[in-house]
Amino acid sequence: MNIYIEESGDLGFSSNSTGFFVVGAVISNDDVCFGRCFKKARESLGKKKRDITELKCYNSSKVIKRRIYECLSKCNIEIGYSILRKSQVYERLQNEQSKLYNYLIGSLILKTLEHYTPDESVNIIIDKSQYDYSRAQFDEYLSDKFLFNGFHELINYDMIQISHIDSMKSHGIQAADFIAGCVFRKYRDNDDSDYSKYFEHKTVVALDYFNGRIK
Repeated sequence: MNIYIEESGDLGFSSNSTGFFVVGAVISNDDVCFGRCFKKARESLGKKKRDITELKCYNSSKVIKRRIYECLSKCNIEIGYSILRKSQVYERLQNEQSKLYNYLIGSLILKTLEHYTPDESVNIIIDKSQYDYSRAQFDEYLSDKFLFNGFHELINYDMIQISHIDSMKSHGIQAADFIAGCVFRKYRDNDDSDYSKYFEHKTVVALDYFNGRIK
């Protein structure tokens, strides 16, 4: 099992920051399908744009997004996400970006593992370029959270491999980027037309921090 992780939005709290921060997860072993989706999307671009090193959701046209969404929805995938409503974050936590980052990704990963309770190896692949936080610190955080929440009784942690790689080298991370972007738009614009059409039926984990109450 492969779990690809990518984010949309930012973890800043200035007036120029995004109102939401989304972590998206794609669960699949079908990297070939991801590659086909991005290859087809590139082929639809003009010649001058085909050499772009990586397609990103935030700066892709609506046409490209829809093509990728439609293609990904036909792949053998399931998805999960966590969303942070930043207006509800305590002021004392607003300068603790690494803690927020670790918590959001760690909780999503553990809830995903709880859903599947896998008895085979699990590869967790995270984009290393988004935030310059200590990768060793995150790995240690996940290990501790795994232990103290009792997950070691359900899943053997030795089966889990965490990799932090450049998203340009992984179509799976690129797929997670477009999933996260789709979810981000659902909340930012109050428009879930693409999400409900393409990915709602594939969603196995959805964590909303903090719908309904101030934290």
